[in-house]
Amino acid sequence: MSQSDLPKLLSRSAEPKQPFSSLRDAATIQQIHRQWEQLGAHTHRLFSPFGLVRSLRQSRQNAITQRQLLASLIQAIDALAQRTDEIARNLNELEHLVAEVVQVTSNDLIAIRAAKQSS
Repeated sequence: MSQSDLPKLLSRSAEPKQPFSSLRDAATIQQIHRQWEQLGAHTHRLFSPFGLVRSLRQSRQNAITQRQLLASLIQAIDALAQRTDEIARNLNELEHLVAEVVQVTSNDLIAIRAAKQSS
């Protein structure tokens, strides 16, 4: 008798899903860290005594870095929202699986008790 010929206890698989990939190591998150460091470095150099032209150039670069940082933050928030949705779907599946396990186990216990009482 093959595995597929055996009766199934549950209507859905109880196999664990693949683990989630690390969000911390995601390129978007790493980019946010780099841009934050650049923004801090530009801010510290903004008030250097090397003249107005250099300060204006750094100020322009600072504005570009801020826009890039904001874009990266939006991408990271979107990635977190997608991950949260995925976790919510997995949790919903697990709740249904647990409910089914409880139902099947309850039915089996009732059948065992009924068989025991009738014997």
